[in-house]
Amino acid sequence: MKIACVLLGLLPAWLSAQHCGFDSYSIIVVRPHAEGDTALIDGLRIMLLDKDNLPATATGTPFYLFQRNTDRPTQWMHPTTWKRHGKRQFPFAQDNYILVVPNHFHMEDHRVLVLDERPGNDGPRYRQQLLHLHASQSHRLCGRFDDEVYAVGPGESAFTPVNISLFER
Repeated sequence: MKIACVLLGLLPAWLSAQHCGFDSYSIIVVRPHAEGDTALIDGLRIMLLDKDNLPATATGTPFYLFQRNTDRPTQWMHPTTWKRHGKRQFPFAQDNYILVVPNHFHMEDHRVLVLDERPGNDGPRYRQQLLHLHASQSHRLCGRFDDEVYAVGPGESAFTPVNISLFER
């Protein structure tokens, strides 16, 4: 009887253990643009670096490359999930570059590196940019990844992408 009571008492904890597929994850959204222009620059290589300027890892698995929100994800989302949600996994992130990270990540220890490695001579080339991150630039995903507008909960900062101004070489 005691075991049944204990199991019954733990039932609410088990039921509320995971709210959604992104329960333990947050998103970093960046918008690289030329200085003085708001148009997003396509084709850039954007990486998350750790405090030693090495590609970021979580439990030994690398996951440092940002992707356009309109591109098919290759690192962190199962293909059936991607197909179910169409080309835009996170509508509130629009067409910006995104990276999904674990919630336990210490953003203050990481930086974003933007590299212009596009081939050819079409258009201007931009200098590399290194940007330090703050915890407020990472936004929780649970219950929000399908939304057009990021709903802010109590004590959370409003959603805005991290604007990165790039300068021509």
